[in-house]
Amino acid sequence: MTDSLPGLAGLLAITGVVGMLIGSLMAAAGARFFISRHQSPALRCRRVQRLAVLPLVTSLLAILALLLPALFKLAGLIDDHCLAHGLHHPHFCLRHMPAFDAGPVAVTLVILGAWPLAGLLRAAFDQFRQARLTTTIARIAPEGRRLIRTDADSPRAFLLGIRQPRVVLTDGLIRLLSPAERRAVVHHEIAHARSGDPARRLLLGLLMPMHLPQARRRLMHQWKQAIEERADDSVAARGQGLDLASALIKILRAGAPKAPMAAFSMGADSADIALRIRRLAGRAPEQPASPWLERSLIAALGLTSLAIAGKHHVAETFIGWLAGQ
Repeated sequence: MTDSLPGLAGLLAITGVVGMLIGSLMAAAGARFFISRHQSPALRCRRVQRLAVLPLVTSLLAILALLLPALFKLAGLIDDHCLAHGLHHPHFCLRHMPAFDAGPVAVTLVILGAWPLAGLLRAAFDQFRQARLTTTIARIAPEGRRLIRTDADSPRAFLLGIRQPRVVLTDGLIRLLSPAERRAVVHHEIAHARSGDPARRLLLGLLMPMHLPQARRRLMHQWKQAIEERADDSVAARGQGLDLASALIKILRAGAPKAPMAAFSMGADSADIALRIRRLAGRAPEQPASPWLERSLIAALGLTSLAIAGKHHVAETFIGWLAGQ
């Protein structure tokens, strides 16, 4: 039995895990029902990014909702009534530290929370190592050059770097494409850079361990496809859509690389290249971007947090049951 600050930390950890599980389930449902290829790329990008951060948000909101009354009591804004209604459940109080005796359910929840945390640490290590490597390589390139050429035979174009990415073209791609097609490819990569896609990919890589495996794969697939189509649209707006489509066809015929590169690439592994060609050749009407889902989600999370804070005794009882008390 722990009746101290570690006890409070243990109960808050359980609360955070419960919030994260709820958020991951909501994100899985959102990825399944609220993202469609018939939507505009901008709308899909925004929804994937909102759903990606949802488990973290719900975890923090669950903790905040239960700590809010404790903070109000500490500030003297509400009465301290912890001792008035017994010890039938733990109290999230900064004056009277809760007793915490971890039961089997609590241990299970801690293990469930430790798994995505370990994945988050691995993702953070991999993502920042990759970011540091690509940034270092970009700095080695000649000063002021935004376009780098490599002697690789595989037809690839990608961004190198995070804050100030540079466009890299391989010799294989340069030999394969005409000058007009190469210009379209370069403008496609520039569109990625202007949209901040390398940094967004870094953040998404950090958030994905908090999601269920199937939802993680669905979200990343939808996001990769959406950012490619958004960059394609930028090229098409310049009147180079057919040149880009021709370049993609040549890349597709040349064959996909055996292993995808870590950076953004024009290779067939980056997205559904056939679907991109069809969009560039003949556009189908797409649903316009609408903020109704995001606003509804924010409102629902805010109201739920206020309800938990207002009924904190019920929430404390539920967390106490999960903790085996």
